[in-house]
Amino acid sequence: MSENILNALVQLFALIADIHDEKEITGKEKEIVRSFLARQLNNELVEKYMKIFEENLDRFTSENISKDSIRDRKRTSLNAMRILAICEKINEELQQKQKMYVLVQLADYISKGAEITENEIDFLQTVANAFYVPSFQTCRTSL
Repeated sequence: MSENILNALVQLFALIADIHDEKEITGKEKEIVRSFLARQLNNELVEKYMKIFEENLDRFTSENISKDSIRDRKRTSLNAMRILAICEKINEELQQKQKMYVLVQLADYISKGAEITENEIDFLQTVANAFYVPSFQTCRTSL
């Protein structure tokens, strides 16, 4: 996998953390990212991309913004545009089977939280649509 794709995937993991209701990412969630990277990279690169993941978390995780406020809606729109731009990069390099693997990893990441929120489902749906996975809509009720 290219450096651009790895950066894009790490950004997606960080963006999805921003839509959680909790403000702190759990050890389980970090371990999913680490495990994903370990299947792709050597230990040195895993550490490099985990650092990039942490930096993206700091960049994307919003300060205390009231839910359903104007700032919250603007942040949501900005994140949606970021997600689509990242998915566009991924579409250029990955085959459909690889994109499905990424989608499954994102679903696994989300499933480690206390409960799956509507925002998280919307995030997955946005990524699935960007990856041209039309049948995801039928799977979303089983998450």
